[in-house]
Amino acid sequence: AASDVYKRQGDFRGVAEKVDYLKSLNVGTVWLMPIMESTTYHGYDVVDYQSVNPDYGTMEDFEYMLGVLHDNGIRVILDFVANHTSSSNAWFKEALADKDSKYRDYYFISEEEKTEDGWRKAENGLYYYGLYDSIMPDLNYANKNVWEDMKANAGFWLDKGVDGLSLIHISEPTRLGM
Repeated sequence: AASDVYKRQGDFRGVAEKVDYLKSLNVGTVWLMPIMESTTYHGYDVVDYQSVNPDYGTMEDFEYMLGVLHDNGIRVILDFVANHTSSSNAWFKEALADKDSKYRDYYFISEEEKTEDGWRKAENGLYYYGLYDSIMPDLNYANKNVWEDMKANAGFWLDKGVDGLSLIHISEPTRLGM
């Protein structure tokens, strides 16, 4: 079916199959938009930083593509969404559900009503900051544990062999009055 052909051209195995074409264009680097599990087509709301979006294939498919590209002298860079997670991310779900959770301070969460731009109201009545969208709550980098966990997530991909990460900007807690 036509949809299978389209999908094959945009998944990890499809990229690996096009390596000769990429080389004919003198491509030296492939820069991928976020490939982690997400709830959106664009992938900028990461549900799980150490997984791949099944629309692109499996982790084994990713590793295969990475190997083929590297074997042909092509580097791989990933967009790494560092500013926020998905509202479907386990950290955020726990942060909203349990005020004693270590993840509560991973985000900007308030019991008091917030009406400034970027503040969103959760179903449980709490307010959280999500500059870009209600499904993308911002991470609180004033919390050193956020830094450590995000460094570990970045390290996961670097350990897989990617050649670099493009980091999406990080919100400034002081700007939020936090």
